[in-house]
Amino acid sequence: MITGDHDMERNGIVPEREMPLEFTGVSVPTVSIVIPSLNASTISQTLAAIAAQSSWEYVLEVLVVGLDAAGLIHAGGKVRLIDTGRPVSAAAARNLGVAAARGDVIAFTDADGVPDGLWLEYLLAAHQAGWQVVGGAISFNAGARYWTCVDNLSMFHEFLPSTAAGIRPYLPTLNLSLTRAAAQAVGPFDESFPGAAGEDIDYTIRLRQRGCPLYFEPRALVHHEPARHSLDRVMGHWWRSGRSMIRVRLRYAGEYHTPWFLRHTWSLRLLAPAIATVVSARILLGRQSIRRNDLGGFLQLPTAVRWQLFPGIWLTKLLWCLGAAQVLAEGDAAAAPDTTETRSIPQARRVGRPASAAALLQPGVIIGILTWNRREDTLACLKSLELLTYPNYHIMVVDNASTDGTAEVVAQAFPQVKIIRNRANLGFATGSNQVAQWALQQGYPYVFFLNNDTLVYPDLLDHLVAVAEAHPDVGLLGPEVRYAAAPSRVWPAAGYRQPLTLEATPVRPVDVAGQAQVDVDYLLGCALLARTDFLRRLGGFDPRYFVYYEDHDLSLRAQAAGYRLLYAPQTYLLHKVQASTGTDSPQHRYLLARSSLLYYLGHTRGWRRCSVAAWRLASAVKQTTRLLVQGRAAAAQAMWRGLREGWTSYKSPLPDDPIRQSKAPVSTTPCPACGTTGGEFYMEGYDRLHSIPGRFDLTRCQACDATFIDPPLQPEQLKPYYPDTYLPFHLHRRSLLARLGWPFGFEMARRCHFVRQLRRGGTLLDIGSANGAFLWAIQKWGSWHVQGVEPDAQAVNVARQVYALENIVQAYLNDVDYAPGTFDMITLWDVLEHLDQPMEQLRRIHRWLKPGGLLLMSIPDGSSWDAKLFRTYWMGWDVPRHLVNYSTHSATLMLERAGFQIMRRAYLTGSHYTFTQSLRFLLDSLPLPERLTNLLTQWTYSRWFRVLFFPYFMISEWAGQASVVTLAARSLQQEEGA
Repeated sequence: MITGDHDMERNGIVPEREMPLEFTGVSVPTVSIVIPSLNASTISQTLAAIAAQSSWEYVLEVLVVGLDAAGLIHAGGKVRLIDTGRPVSAAAARNLGVAAARGDVIAFTDADGVPDGLWLEYLLAAHQAGWQVVGGAISFNAGARYWTCVDNLSMFHEFLPSTAAGIRPYLPTLNLSLTRAAAQAVGPFDESFPGAAGEDIDYTIRLRQRGCPLYFEPRALVHHEPARHSLDRVMGHWWRSGRSMIRVRLRYAGEYHTPWFLRHTWSLRLLAPAIATVVSARILLGRQSIRRNDLGGFLQLPTAVRWQLFPGIWLTKLLWCLGAAQVLAEGDAAAAPDTTETRSIPQARRVGRPASAAALLQPGVIIGILTWNRREDTLACLKSLELLTYPNYHIMVVDNASTDGTAEVVAQAFPQVKIIRNRANLGFATGSNQVAQWALQQGYPYVFFLNNDTLVYPDLLDHLVAVAEAHPDVGLLGPEVRYAAAPSRVWPAAGYRQPLTLEATPVRPVDVAGQAQVDVDYLLGCALLARTDFLRRLGGFDPRYFVYYEDHDLSLRAQAAGYRLLYAPQTYLLHKVQASTGTDSPQHRYLLARSSLLYYLGHTRGWRRCSVAAWRLASAVKQTTRLLVQGRAAAAQAMWRGLREGWTSYKSPLPDDPIRQSKAPVSTTPCPACGTTGGEFYMEGYDRLHSIPGRFDLTRCQACDATFIDPPLQPEQLKPYYPDTYLPFHLHRRSLLARLGWPFGFEMARRCHFVRQLRRGGTLLDIGSANGAFLWAIQKWGSWHVQGVEPDAQAVNVARQVYALENIVQAYLNDVDYAPGTFDMITLWDVLEHLDQPMEQLRRIHRWLKPGGLLLMSIPDGSSWDAKLFRTYWMGWDVPRHLVNYSTHSATLMLERAGFQIMRRAYLTGSHYTFTQSLRFLLDSLPLPERLTNLLTQWTYSRWFRVLFFPYFMISEWAGQASVVTLAARSLQQEEGA
């Protein structure tokens, strides 16, 4: 049942009804409950408490928004999971929930909040009494954990159950309910707030500004059980809270009385201890509820003991001050409300806001527009963006110190647009990087760079994003661009590059007629869709380019990194062309010449640079002559000044780029070696051995240093990368020593000698035995009864027919099993890195070994000198055949966890081959003449090469830094139940 009009007169409060309730003609509204959740372990308790509500019959739906890796959310009935596919902020999750909600009332709580049984009943009673926005009380178990108590009391001391009901200046979304009319009036949560701090205060203040009083009902109770149980987690929470709340204070200066010492970095840092002391004392002494000991648990102890809370609360407030001071120190771009914060969306037109939950699940796009004067062009561009039909985009304007009031007019006419005001004209490259950096921080997958002198058509983004989603190997994508003054003429926005001179040749419309997309060599930046992950990996635009050629530079670097560039001629926009710098003006000549020299010098070497320099010099002389004949000496002087300054910029070091310093996205894939999550992107990998197409991301585990392909590959995806030409499957030429009965080859002899040093005979299983060469050799060397496991039929054929090895099973390791204690020794030569479940396989191997049995395995060492020297060209990565690459450290940890004890470490085979093959990969990537590349590659096969680098191989092995390491481990006595 629903309680009727409750006694609000007890507090002398009369409901205000500036906005009529809209409950679709029913006496009791339907309710949609929105819960953000990022793999929360407490979500099942929250859902159970909601299902037990006395007013459950009025709940239309429970929308859990976010991720559920553990599968704790059982969708069905009224419960629905809106899977975002990636971690999103609390503000973004709530926006997604509100967009999908169908109820007359929208109630918010968190995944770590457990509502009381009458929670919803009291909220609905307050709505029936006329309140548009209602917030409830927050309780917690004060005696459970010290830091949990500190965190809760510091944050929610104004919203305790014993606090009097009444109108509040703000309310937390941990316990908040509002009518649909109020939600439509205020617009979405501001997603520029990261994490879960500050966005609810901003939201409820905007509600109050729109005429919705914020009513606090203490009987509507939610019990809060956060996961912040330790000092470091609580301190991190309060550091972020300070950063967010100072932004709210600056944005709503009229709502908050902000003392002078909270508005300056130096004063806030200097007085932080004193501020923390005063605020902490007020919390412990000034709250009547605490003095009455209504919280129970820890707070019901004597006053002297209760003051043990003071140090913890003081520390939270100190961190709040330091976090706020950090925002102030970052300057206007980080704190000023009229330049960097997202405004509330007007009710009439919500530019870029989705109309449904399905729309919000479309990839988010940040549209970045750089402005430098040209106010009317910018306004016209923004008006055309209002017509876009794509459902999930946001607009950011970076104003490069315009002098015509562009930023002010845009802020007034388009309050939904995020604005960054630079104090100087930083140019296109740096301004675009500011957009990319913000998009990376907010988790947007795409950035659409757009000139302010363009006009777009409504379906532009729909088409571009669809093409980009269909081609994940595309880094940059551009539409057709037409002249605004003559829409039937195509402006050259994409094309090909002459390999000898790097000259650009535009795509001709007749050549791409009727094609949905075309691969090109370059795309111009006036309208450019880019993946944010691609921008982070390449470092964004080169900040040395002020304007011009920065897009050519990015295109070349994209191709070198293996990305495709697509031109989509079936959609287009209009471009006013050089509206900022003027067509062929002296300024245009200067900027063009400066950037061109940077571009050509930066992408040529050796004889190619000489040919390009001669070509460009002849072009410069030709242009100078023409300009002088035309009487335009100023333009000629500007061009040569640009060439001179371009040379100076090229010789200067590359400035720090915030895009390159952006934190790599955290992986949710468990590390195959140690099982921990939270690895970071390390690099891209390609099949350099067989040149089979495909790009693979490698993630490095922060716990054990193992590097693995992320996301993991399925067996059917790997089959094309093991062609018939794969070297281990073939018969190797047997040497004279082999024909005389000795193991062939120096490296094979070292391997067999190493085995003999450890044990001279017994039963031996070789996993991944390939063509059987090792098994044949070890039989010749000692008294071994050998068996092998090899999945490739061709390799097994060679082993049986050539080496007469009958005990080789053609099967994958998962498909075979042996009795415990079968073998004296098991070997894995260059095999572990090919296994997708290495820990599980090592434990199986441990069972197959006799107590004290030996495991020998060789692996490429990801921490070796070669790996650091050749980087992405190191043969040891061998992507994608090597699913996991280990360092000696990570391999040792795995063996110990599987029940082994490391006995010896040696460097027996593979170091020379890995080094020379890595060098060949590097030579293939260099812009050298083909004849020279072939000559150098042939030299790497010679004996002279081996002799020359023999000292390096010896030193690297002696130092424990060679490419391939062999580990010998002894099986410890198996414990009972192992």
